[in-house]
Amino acid sequence: SGPLSFCAGSSTTLNAGAGFSYYLWSTSETTQTISVNSAGTFTVTVTNANSCSGSTSAITTVNPLPTVSFSGLASSYNVNDPAATLTGSPSGGNCNGPGISGNTFTPSTAGVGGPYTITYSFTDGNGCSNSSSQQTTVNNCVMPAQPGTISTIGGTAKVCPGDTKSYS
Repeated sequence: SGPLSFCAGSSTTLNAGAGFSYYLWSTSETTQTISVNSAGTFTVTVTNANSCSGSTSAITTVNPLPTVSFSGLASSYNVNDPAATLTGSPSGGNCNGPGISGNTFTPSTAGVGGPYTITYSFTDGNGCSNSSSQQTTVNNCVMPAQPGTISTIGGTAKVCPGDTKSYS
């Protein structure tokens, strides 16, 4: 009753049909339906009320999950930093999280705080999905003013061995 091809980490249900008095699967189960989470050939033998038997097999395939990653997200940002473009692999997936629009992370939109979890998700042609997540924070650091000129106190800036000099 389920698909014969399914994604890794999930399962499918094989159904031999109703109306038989006895079921025997190659897994040793004796029920009308079985749940399988692996690839293989599963055979069922059914027996009706007249003791007539018949068999059939189903071949299941497990499709691997896509390998997913993304780059372009720093571990922290200043709230005034420019937006960062994220690049997902394989291409064609979706980015989600605070401050995300399309494939762009904008620190000012996310706001000061965190850690924020940014996730890139991708679904392949078999309908199998996977995702990758990273965290970032946004702070509000203000650059200090440029220090003034350093000058000597009293006399020249020249210092000879054994002398001490004061600066401001």
